[in-house]
Amino acid sequence: MSDDVNEPWRNLILERVKEESHKSKPFEHIFGSYRNVCDTLSRFVENDARRRKASGIAGGGSVDEESSAVLQQLDDLKATHHEMLKKKEANDQRLITAKYDVERLEKEKTNLMNERDTALRKADEVESRRRDVLAENERIRKANEETERAMTELRDEHMVLQMLHTKTSDDLKQCQMDRDELLERMKELKMKQIEFFNMETEKEEQRQHQRKMEQINEAMKTMTAADKNFELVDEISDGGGYFAGDVLPTYLVHKIEGHDGEITDLAWLSHGDSFFSASSDHTVLEYDVSGTVPVKRAKFTGSTQGIMRLDVNIEQTMVLGACNDKKLRIWGIADQRCRHELTGHTDKVVTAKFLANGTEVASGSSDRTVKLWDLRQRRCVRTCMVGSTVFDLVTNDKIGCPIISGHYDKKIRFWDPRTDRDEPEALLMENKITSLAVSSDGLNLLCATRDETLSLIDLRTMQVMHVYSAEQYRTTSDYSKCCISPGMQYIAAGSADGSVFVWNLRSTKLEKTLSKGHSGNAVLSLAWHPRGNMLVTGDKKRTVCLWR
Repeated sequence: MSDDVNEPWRNLILERVKEESHKSKPFEHIFGSYRNVCDTLSRFVENDARRRKASGIAGGGSVDEESSAVLQQLDDLKATHHEMLKKKEANDQRLITAKYDVERLEKEKTNLMNERDTALRKADEVESRRRDVLAENERIRKANEETERAMTELRDEHMVLQMLHTKTSDDLKQCQMDRDELLERMKELKMKQIEFFNMETEKEEQRQHQRKMEQINEAMKTMTAADKNFELVDEISDGGGYFAGDVLPTYLVHKIEGHDGEITDLAWLSHGDSFFSASSDHTVLEYDVSGTVPVKRAKFTGSTQGIMRLDVNIEQTMVLGACNDKKLRIWGIADQRCRHELTGHTDKVVTAKFLANGTEVASGSSDRTVKLWDLRQRRCVRTCMVGSTVFDLVTNDKIGCPIISGHYDKKIRFWDPRTDRDEPEALLMENKITSLAVSSDGLNLLCATRDETLSLIDLRTMQVMHVYSAEQYRTTSDYSKCCISPGMQYIAAGSADGSVFVWNLRSTKLEKTLSKGHSGNAVLSLAWHPRGNMLVTGDKKRTVCLWR
């Protein structure tokens, strides 16, 4: 164990001895000379001693002289030895100086070697960069040549395309001229068709009126005196107000700015003393118009995104909102509390309506489905896959199917949840549907489409009875509304230029254009007063206008 431990030290001692031997090697000849002198001197002294001894024995005549000579030689040798020591000391000093010089030169040599290596490396790097630069220059030169070739080809193609563009432009101008001519012819034919429909409708109405008059005359002949004492009085509406007939709105009464976003829908309570407004600012507001000035009565909150459509249940106790956050919300009108929050659609809910029983709700969504909800169970009881985005939905308990929806694919679909049919009846229109409205008697359906027209459909025959249009009328958006007056004398729709157009329902004549209320802002929503004597409209810039 100890030998193994001490072995490195032996090696170290041997290495140091070798180093010292290497260092003293230049002085070996000096030491050798010194030894030779010493050996010579020793031999000389011994020989001298032997000679003196021999001389003493033989006779002593010349002993003193020889001794003096030997001593003289000894002094000379000592002087020589002293001189040799001085030379040795000088040589040692020169050797030390030379050693330091050698070490210094070795260091300088090492530094120079390092600098040379560094310079060589830098030279290699510079050479490598030079080669890279040359290669890059060559690549750029080739790329420039290819670019020049490509530019030449592109210039040739551009000339060809320019010629094609000129020819295509000429063809396009000719096609546009042909299109304009065809549009004019189509408009003329459409106007003739509308006039024909109107004439046929008027003739049918005249025939019906004539038959009714004949029946009345026949009945008058058989009337008793007691029957003649009765008078016809105005019918009382469900909300308790008297309906005196539709009044054509002509002037602006009030302007209201209570929301922070566009007005997406409006709905009246049946008594007509207040109405609701929905907005993209996530709220619903209720305004009281029973006084001389409209007053905000309540605010309904809870939606995290805009509210697209409103409806009030038949008992006038709850208001329904179709929300863009994929939910339906139902608030209590009295306390503004959210009573129901229905989830199940996978995209924004754009429309919703109460059914006549008040316990069910129908909704349409951008997820291309129509859903039926049961408020007693608080869940979806039926989902109908449509395959086309729903833009509006209405309910009708008077005739036909209870649910009617309008879609992006230009179809109006009629749903009857009482049956198991998955494929509803459909009526194809000229363009995609933006809004639907059912007349108060439930027999007619008003449909607004994106081709700047409105159509009145007879739900008994599923035929278009009238078509309404105007030169300045432009549909505002995919969700802009239309409405029918309670007395079924007028229809109304908002335009993109901020005007409200009112047509006569039977004659299709444009009766009035209300253009001073919305200051050029597109009108999105409108609703007729239940008594027919007022119209409320809302635009994209949060303004609500009341017209009389």
